[in-house]
Amino acid sequence: MKRTCKVNAKYISISLMDDEKCVVSTYDNDEHFRIVSMTGVEDDFNVQFPSKRYKPGTNFCTYIRGRNKVVNCDRDEDKIYIYDIESGESVVVKDNLIKSPCCVAVGPYDHVFVCSAGTRSLVEMSPGGRVLSSHQIDMMFPLSVAISKDEKLLAVSNFAIGAKKLSLYKIT
Repeated sequence: MKRTCKVNAKYISISLMDDEKCVVSTYDNDEHFRIVSMTGVEDDFNVQFPSKRYKPGTNFCTYIRGRNKVVNCDRDEDKIYIYDIESGESVVVKDNLIKSPCCVAVGPYDHVFVCSAGTRSLVEMSPGGRVLSSHQIDMMFPLSVAISKDEKLLAVSNFAIGAKKLSLYKIT
């Protein structure tokens, strides 16, 4: 372990913003996601959020580095919010392919991959929020998705007692 930082807010997911900062999703907080430096300094984005406080495990976010956007999943409302940090504008994605979104990751071409636990699938979206495709996953309760650094592999894990799985997929 390199360092432990004391923080004030409660965080549920984390993604790298750059070499010095991370973007984290929060719960029991008015800010839905925040910036945390590697030294533990917490900061907020200048973003208008819907007035809602998330409970633990109901929102997850990731950061699209090349576009300065944050993608936030709202598990309760089956929505994906994409916030443009520079303009302050946001896009709300609501689609029948996205039910109980649990986790989100950025892959090749800044495409966004969302774990849709309610449909047992992985949904691929453009960075602007257009749903491109849905891929069925052979597991119950897919919960987490990650992309390899070289963007050639995708990993999905689940949370199913007695049927836990970790699946690797080649991105083509």
